[in-house]
Amino acid sequence: TDDRNAPRTIDVDILFVGEEVVDSENLQIPHPRWSDRSFVVEPLAEVRPNLILPDSGNPVLEIFEQMPASEDVCLYVEKKEWMI
Repeated sequence: TDDRNAPRTIDVDILFVGEEVVDSENLQIPHPRWSDRSFVVEPLAEVRPNLILPDSGNPVLEIFEQMPASEDVCLYVEKKEWMI
C-alpha cells in the first residue's frame, strides 16, 4: 500500500545507529522525523542529553528545550500493591 500510516504487522522506527546514515527507499537512519516528535525527543533527552545525531548538529537536550510545550508526553507509573 502507498499509505505510510496504514496498519501493518510491525513498525520499527530506528532513531540512530551511532554515526550511521542510511537513506534508501525502505530505510532511513536517523529516523527523518525524530526531532519533531516530543514523545521521542523528551525521553531521549533524559537518557542522552548531549547526544548529537548525524542529521541534527545540535544536542538532543537543546532540541527538546526548543520544542513548544506539549502535554502529549507524560510519565506513566503503574503503582504496584507493594508501592502503596
